Amino acid sequence: MTILDSEKAIDLNYNFSDVINTARSSYKKVCFDLKLMKRSDKVYSEYKIPKSERIIAFCKGNIPFAPLTIEGIVFTNRAAYYYPPRKTESGMIGNCLLYSSLGSYVITQDGPKGIVFARTMTEEIRLLGPSIVSQNIAGAEVRQILCKIQEELFRRNPIAKSEFDALASAIIQKIKDAMGIEALSDRYNAILNSLMELSDHADSAAMVKAEYLFREFKPEKYKEFTDSLPKQVSSDVRSSIASIPSTFVDKYIGLLTNVDRDFTYRSLSEVYKQLGSTYGTDKTTDILRTYVCIRMNEYDWTRDHISHLRQNYGSEVTTPIEWFHCLFAYHEMQKVYDAIKCQKDLPTACTRYRDGLGLTPLHYAIILKDEKAMSFLLEHCDWKIASPYPALEPFTKMYEYIVPACGKQLSNLESILLKTHNETIQLRNMIKNLEGKLKFQNVVYELQDLSMFLHSAAANGRWCGDQRPPCGLKTAG
Repeated sequence: MTILDSEKAIDLNYNFSDVINTARSSYKKVCFDLKLMKRSDKVYSEYKIPKSERIIAFCKGNIPFAPLTIEGIVFTNRAAYYYPPRKTESGMIGNCLLYSSLGSYVITQDGPKGIVFARTMTEEIRLLGPSIVSQNIAGAEVRQILCKIQEELFRRNPIAKSEFDALASAIIQKIKDAMGIEALSDRYNAILNSLMELSDHADSAAMVKAEYLFREFKPEKYKEFTDSLPKQVSSDVRSSIASIPSTFVDKYIGLLTNVDRDFTYRSLSEVYKQLGSTYGTDKTTDILRTYVCIRMNEYDWTRDHISHLRQNYGSEVTTPIEWFHCLFAYHEMQKVYDAIKCQKDLPTACTRYRDGLGLTPLHYAIILKDEKAMSFLLEHCDWKIASPYPALEPFTKMYEYIVPACGKQLSNLESILLKTHNETIQLRNMIKNLEGKLKFQNVVYELQDLSMFLHSAAANGRWCGDQRPPCGLKTAG
């Protein structure tokens, strides 16, 4: 079997013969017996394979009873051809993956039934579709062959190996940067699984995936991962990964208290659900639950949890938590301040933010006199409770939104008053209720008058020519 490296053909017959010989007996989907290929001329035509290339093997797709040209893959002495041609993320349309270009791709499969891809930082080439039922045997065999060719290419071409190493390091860094901002996608998971099978990148990929799973706070899933680590992962990294559950809570608190780390609300709420919402489980769990609430920007929950900790374990436990609460609150509100100052759109999640003094994004928008931000916030949230100290009357009045709004002499004072001032909202609702009751009462009176009129008319046995229903109401007929 041959592949092309630049202009030179590399003979893989000697190094790849064991794979081909094994394939003849053990592969179920990849076929090296070209006599079984029907109408090879049509395959050349449909797959756009140059006549100068020699077909070595082919693999039907996973659509039952479908011909090869519907979806499959053909191996030549130069490239792997997939069908039909597909548009990649970079906008290129094609159906050819050169063996000489395998240094630019990570070959992945998204799970036992998943699609086989050749992936880069920005490009994703779909080589073979998923299985409809059971395991995608075709996908596993195609990926194994391509990885073997890739391995031989790296052995013979150090430049291709360096290119791949740079790609793998960049992808791992990109996945690290995405941690917490998004869940571990199928794409990232498949790439990490592939890199864990390569000795040069197994340790880095395993540690990244371990941290992702660790941050899900699901010990059973984490143990399943540690038990299935590939043999390429070193013993030191295995030990490091295996030791994390023994200090699970402390390490997780360490991640939570790093303000430069981002977490999604969904992932945090899953952790909160795992921990349970009841107080008094144990001291460590109660502390962790409080940090999760801080990260979720659930101000009222956090205040209740801190009060519980202070009452049960003393102020020496709550002091560092309260310090972090202030630090994280200012860190989050800085995003609001920067967005308002730069005239950027506010994130919807900011409606849950409060800074260390208890000021909300609406306070910031009013103080900075940004009417666009005010309109957005008034539309997306109920701001009736301005003060973080609802039980303390002097503090409550000081935090009212109308106070800084009057000081800044804003033009939309009426809107702010009607949507934020609790007494005004209550009075407005009371007036609406009274108007509704009065309208209903008037309808009742009109129905009573109509009933009396109809009763009188029925008693007379006929309508008088000039008789009309009272109150302007009309009768049928």
